[in-house]
Formats: sequence, C-alpha cells, structure tokens
Amino acid sequence: VVGIDREQAEFEHERFVQVLIDPRSAQIARVLRGLDVVIHLAAELAEADPVASVVGTQNLCALAHAAGTRHFLHLSSALVYDNRSAPRTSAINERHVRGTPSGCAPIEALRSIEDWLDGFETQHPEIRLVRLRPHWVLGRHSDSLLAKLLRGRMQLKLPEPPPPIQCVHEDDVVQAILQALDSEASGAFNLAAKEVTSIPALHRQTRWLRLPGRPGLIAHRLDRPAPCLELLRYPLVLDTRRARAELGWKPKRDSASAATRR
Repeated sequence: VVGIDREQAEFEHERFVQVLIDPRSAQIARVLRGLDVVIHLAAELAEADPVASVVGTQNLCALAHAAGTRHFLHLSSALVYDNRSAPRTSAINERHVRGTPSGCAPIEALRSIEDWLDGFETQHPEIRLVRLRPHWVLGRHSDSLLAKLLRGRMQLKLPEPPPPIQCVHEDDVVQAILQALDSEASGAFNLAAKEVTSIPALHRQTRWLRLPGRPGLIAHRLDRPAPCLELLRYPLVLDTRRARAELGWKPKRDSASAATRR
C-alpha cells in the first residue's frame, strides 16, 4: 500500500510506504505506475485545503488514467447533496441534486469535484469509478464537524423540532471501502447508520453539560468556517439500500447511539 500525502502519517506498517508529495504535483505519475486501485480520501483533503483538493483530484484522476489504473474510489461526503431541499420525512437516494454555493469551502470543493467527475466518468467509461458518500462520520479518529461538536462543551441553537440526521462510524466507512474494492460495482453509494436521530439526542447520549453558544463563537472553537454550521440546521436522511444490496455493506454500528458510544 502506497500512501500519498503532504504530511507524515502516524500510521506505520511493514507493507505501507508513504510518499510525501503534493497531490497537484506531476511527479505523482511515477508513484502511480503499477498500482491496481487508487483510493482518494477527498473529504480529508477538502477539509485541509479546499482549493488544492479540486486541482489535486483532477491531477490525480488524469495521471491515474494515464498510468493505466482501472479502479478509482473517491471518498466524498453526503453533504454534497442539497440538504436545504431535503425532505424531513423521507430518505434521499444517490440521484438527489447536489447543492449550490453556501460559503462552506470544504463542501463546495467536494461538490465541484463531483461535478468534474461527472465529465471524467463520461469520457473514460473504461475506469470503474466508485463514489462513497458517508454521512456525518463519528469515531476516535474523526475530525468531522459533528464529531468536534459532540466533543465540545457548547451547544448550537437549532430550529424546533431539530432537523433529523444520521451518522456513520469510521470503522464502517473503512468496511465499505474494502467491500467496494472487492466488488465490480460502480457509481455513487450513500453510507449511514439506519437510525435517524438529531443533534440534541446525540448530545444527551454523551451526558455532558453544555452551554448555548453563538454560531460565530462555536465555529471559532471548532476551527470551521461559520457557514459550515448552517449545514447542521437542515434535515439530511440517506437511503442506503444501494450500498447494502450491491456492496453487501452491513455496518457493525447500525445506530447513531452505538456510533456515539463507541
């Protein structure tokens, strides 16, 4: 396994080799030679550097295609959907429209990437392109906005009743990646635990006393742009039947409470 990143990873293994390189570099072509599959953790890159994530993805796809790679797995986010138009009482599938500019740079970058991938997929049907769209990711290593909010001591004021959401544990996202590699499926797949919950319900599960805070202050504490907090104010419930049927995905923590406790 070859890891491409701009920063040194904490992970070490005898079969893991890391290459420190910018995803926008043309030198990645030398690294990609002979690789079977590219797993692009685009959501992580978009959080760190939204501008570099768009250019880096385009560069990576083009060089992977030139190197003969036939399998490309893109880890995106369910937040690429337009959750302002998402219904409160029903789940959306992978055909739901993507959102428009909202001021949240990481999510806008992921939406731009998916728009570009639409054309790339049409031009190169010989490449098996898989797009995984996990909901809010929770877990010990997760740096998602929701994970940070649940670890904090401030509570965001939400509309009443609070919007329904889902989450997914990081281990179950990894399992989906592995199962996607072993399948012949392509296209987009929603990932989420079946249980529909809300942020106040998740707060109650952690059993911590929280104080209400202004959105600007909470955004500063969480090191996120203030417009990103707006994503928490709208419902987003995913239909995950395609991942379960075509990938055989069976999350071990199929409830928000299990993911939060873990």
